[in-house]
Amino acid sequence: MERILESQRFFEKQHYSKTAEKIATLTGQVVSGQVSNTQEISTRMVDVFETFHFEFGKIIPVGCKYRRRCFRESQIIILQSFHSLMERRLSFPDEYSVFLDKMNASDNSINSMSELLSGLLTKQNRSNSESEIIFSSACHIYLVAVEGIFGEMAKLLFALMMISEGTNIPSITELSSEHVWKIYRECERNFGIRPIFLENWKEKNDIRNAIAHAQAQYDPVIDRVHFMTQNLKTGEVLYDRTMNFSEFFKIWLEIADAIDAFRYTLRLVSVMENLTTLLAH
Repeated sequence: MERILESQRFFEKQHYSKTAEKIATLTGQVVSGQVSNTQEISTRMVDVFETFHFEFGKIIPVGCKYRRRCFRESQIIILQSFHSLMERRLSFPDEYSVFLDKMNASDNSINSMSELLSGLLTKQNRSNSESEIIFSSACHIYLVAVEGIFGEMAKLLFALMMISEGTNIPSITELSSEHVWKIYRECERNFGIRPIFLENWKEKNDIRNAIAHAQAQYDPVIDRVHFMTQNLKTGEVLYDRTMNFSEFFKIWLEIADAIDAFRYTLRLVSVMENLTTLLAH
C-alpha cells in the first residue's frame, strides 16, 4: 500500500494531478472490494495510462506529439515484455536494477534544470545573461543525459524488446557491452524498425560530440547556436549546423522526453503490480 501511495505522491509532485487522482480512485476501489480480480485492475489501468498519456503530452507546449509517441512506444514495449515474462513464468531480472539506478541517480538534477530552462525559454524579454544561462545549462544536461541516462535507458528498452519477442533474456554482461549506435543498428536488423526514442540519433549524437569538444557556440543577441564536429585526425568537418536556440531546445527536449517516457511507464507498471499484490492480501 505504501508503494502505491508513494507513486501517487510522485505523480502529484511531477504535476500529473489527474493521473494521481486516477491511481487514488483505483486504489480505493481495490481496498473496498469494488475491484475484485486482476483482470479488472488491468482493464482500469488502461484509463490510468491514457490519462497520463494526455497529461504527459501537454506538460509543456514544445514537443507534444513526440512526447506522446515516446510514451506510447515505451508502454507497448514494457507491457509486452512483462506479459512475455509472465507467460514464461519468469520475473524482471533483478540485475537490471543496475541500469535503473544509474538512470535514477540524475533524475532530480535534470528535472529541476528542465523546469528552469522551460521557464526561462518562455519568459518574455529575457536578458542576454539569462539566455546564456539557458544555453550553458542545456549543454551540460544534454551531455550528462546522452552519455549516461539515455544510454542506460536504450540498453534496457532494447533488452525488453528482445524479451517481448520471446528471445533469451540478455545478461547484464551482454547489455553492458552495448552502446547506442549498436542498439540502433540491431533494432533495424532484428526488428526491422527504428525506434521512436532513437529518431534523429545521428544529429543528436553529433551535437553531443560538439558540446563534449567545446565546439558549441551561442549568440544571445540573435538567439542562434552553432555546433560543429570534426575528425580529430584529418580535420574533416563531420557536422556543421547553425540553428535557432528553440530548435536546439526541441532536440534537447526529445532526449529528456524519451527518458521520462520510459521511467514514467515503469512507474505505472509498478502501480499495477502493487495493486495486484494488494488485492491478493
